Amino acid sequence: AFSPERVYSGRIFSDLRRYPKLVGGVDPASAEAATAFYEKALQFEPRGDLARPNGVWDLGSSEAAELAKLAETTYRDVNIGFANELARYADELHVDIASVIDACNSQPFSHILRPGISVGGHCIPVYPELYMSTNPLAEIPRAARRTNLAMPGYVVDRLEQSLGNLRGVAVAVLGIAYRGGVRETAFSGAFPLIEMLTDRGAIVGVHDPLYTACEIEGYGFAPWRPGDAADVVVVHTDHAEYRLFCREDLGDADVVFDGRGVLNRAGLEAEGMKLLGLGIPDVSSGSIDSQVSRQNSSSGARR
Repeated sequence: AFSPERVYSGRIFSDLRRYPKLVGGVDPASAEAATAFYEKALQFEPRGDLARPNGVWDLGSSEAAELAKLAETTYRDVNIGFANELARYADELHVDIASVIDACNSQPFSHILRPGISVGGHCIPVYPELYMSTNPLAEIPRAARRTNLAMPGYVVDRLEQSLGNLRGVAVAVLGIAYRGGVRETAFSGAFPLIEMLTDRGAIVGVHDPLYTACEIEGYGFAPWRPGDAADVVVVHTDHAEYRLFCREDLGDADVVFDGRGVLNRAGLEAEGMKLLGLGIPDVSSGSIDSQVSRQNSSSGARR
């Protein structure tokens, strides 16, 4: 029998009680055995918002159960890909994408997720690849994968456009874990981000509250501590600790790129810090965005 995992790192046992357990046997006897096992092993929380209650759901075949896993995980990757595409377009329009997404999600038929600097973890970057490997017509997931894989490079491009050049620039990357509060680096976008920054000539230091300086060095990175000198700070991981960061924690950085939307934007800007982000366009006079806007206005181009 096949039974997909449907749990979130950091709350595994809670999720096992929270969601239906999907099973699919290779024959009726297999399905019955799997159902009996999970009904005995798991204690499900009552849930009243489903047409079928929590418990073990027999999907009729192992193929159906596996497709359910591929579908629900690929859906999230596609959703994030769309959010990232919207954020990049919002940068061109000088629109705050967070307020747009909040407005869209204020009615029950829109469920747009938040844009992010990368998509990591054991599931979301992996299962779309499995799905596409067996379905050559899967065009939408393929486009979403390309968009999400391109986000670290997009951030590096934004920084280079804003600063003019990254050669010799001290950049602190906050977070190597793929997700906040999780001490795991599976398919973390921090690694390609750091590689791209280094390739552009930046001098990169790395911080993560869940990893020691020795562990960060073990990954081949130079450790950086809050308050150390840096020209640029890039938030990669949405650790809760970063939500409390103030200007002193970010050192003497001239530019901060919040790739997760977790920093206290209003507070940092009030302290004179230049804050960039996904769907938080750089509208300062020296930015590439403002230059493009002025060029379009002078040429009569319509946005």
